[in-house]
Amino acid sequence: MPSFPMMWEELSLGPVAEDGCPVMPESMATYLDGCAYHYLLDDEPPPAFGALTLALKTEADNCRFWIWTCEDSAGRPWFVVAESGPHNPSRWVHADSHESWTSAEDYLEFVPTEFRMAHGRSQ
Repeated sequence: MPSFPMMWEELSLGPVAEDGCPVMPESMATYLDGCAYHYLLDDEPPPAFGALTLALKTEADNCRFWIWTCEDSAGRPWFVVAESGPHNPSRWVHADSHESWTSAEDYLEFVPTEFRMAHGRSQ
C-alpha cells in the first residue's frame, strides 16, 4: 500500500495548532495533496483526500503523537501522524495507507519504528 515520505521542514509544516498538534490540519491536507501528485503516479488523476479526523493523541518515547485518519477518492484509508518531541527535527508529519491497519492503535504500533528510522536510532 502507498506511503509518503516524512516532511519536517519548518516552513512547509506551518505553525503549531492551538491544541498543541505540531502540524495544523490544513498543512497536513496540503502535504497529502502534494505527495499524491508526486508519489501516486499510477493514479490518474491523483486522488483527492477527504476530511482529516483526529483518531488518537498519545505520548511515547518522550514524544507526542497525533494520529489522524482520512480516506482518498480511490477508497484507500490513510493514517497521518504528526509528532513532536525533544529531538531534531522537533516535529514532523508522515502518512501511510495499509489494509492491515484497522485503527489508529494498530498504526501506532508501526509509528515508533518509523520514528527511530527517521532519527537514526536502533530498534
